[in-house]
Amino acid sequence: MNKRLYLLAIVLLAVFSVVFISCGDDDLIDGVTTEYFDKNAMIIRTSDKSIKSEYEIWGNETAEFYIGNKLTKAPCSYMKTKWESSNTSVVATISPTTGNSTTLKAVGLGSATITATDEMGATRSIVVNVVVNQAMINSISSDMIFVEGGTFTMGATSEQGSYADDCDMPAHSVTLSDYYIGKYEITQKQWETVMCYNPSYFIGDNLPVEDVSWNDCQTFITKLNQITGKNFRLPTEAEWEYAARGGKKSKGYKYAGSNNIDAVAWYSDNSGSKTHEVGTKQPNELGIYDMCGNMSEWCQDWFGYYTSELQTNPTGPTSGSLRVRRGSSWNYDARYSHVWCRGYSYPAYSNFYFGLRLALPK
Repeated sequence: MNKRLYLLAIVLLAVFSVVFISCGDDDLIDGVTTEYFDKNAMIIRTSDKSIKSEYEIWGNETAEFYIGNKLTKAPCSYMKTKWESSNTSVVATISPTTGNSTTLKAVGLGSATITATDEMGATRSIVVNVVVNQAMINSISSDMIFVEGGTFTMGATSEQGSYADDCDMPAHSVTLSDYYIGKYEITQKQWETVMCYNPSYFIGDNLPVEDVSWNDCQTFITKLNQITGKNFRLPTEAEWEYAARGGKKSKGYKYAGSNNIDAVAWYSDNSGSKTHEVGTKQPNELGIYDMCGNMSEWCQDWFGYYTSELQTNPTGPTSGSLRVRRGSSWNYDARYSHVWCRGYSYPAYSNFYFGLRLALPK
């Protein structure tokens, strides 16, 4: 009897051990269980269950990693594993920081090592490289429209109707050299590619980025130029208006591309109180979209009142407290959407109807 009890105890102990050291049913391979604390079997797997020493993602993207076992295709129960990033300015927002899996977010370009440490002190790591989405960068360069220089009358001209503020007058002659300007407003996906975050209230890859200040735009442009080696900038106010009017192809429309605002602009009467994907209205004479609606766009200039003097390639006052915005927005009335209509704000101020498009010297 004692011998039988002894044998039964041995069997029960074996079963008990298997239950509490295994990682679950999915960790059985050919009937062999893997041990929970076998640090030689510990491995970091990516969300597709592959094993890599390095992992590549784009800015503002997320990735999921979990602790698995090299003998299995399933995660193990490393519930007390701690996750750490060596560079939280590149990879951060690890959630949860403890457990058998984590989701991380790329917040800056560069590399960071993600380390997992289990409760027995065993560690594994993976290098995460946050890289530029080159296709998005290329889309910015390829979407620039050539604007042939010329002379035009800037400000509230007679064909635009009677409504104008003091800052829109007097109309005056301006001569510009050749340049390039963005076919579209900068989209959220393009902004994310460079900045690794999205500040927008209305979310969508092909929606215009918004809620950006003039200062934010300068940071974006500096980083973009570092990536591309080009000299992107915001358009001057004169460049913006000349392009909105259609340049040398201008037909003298009130709005950028038509006298019918609904054909060319998202504004308060048709926007549904939200932004819309860029390029969904008709373009103007130069093939440029959304210059009189969707987003109010920052320009490079300090704000100042016009004079009647002839000007060549004006860049605005040399100093000031306000920066110029142009182009109306999704929440503006039609009367503020004329091609000459001006806006201005403090350079540190942002709102969910402030956006940008880029310019590039020839």
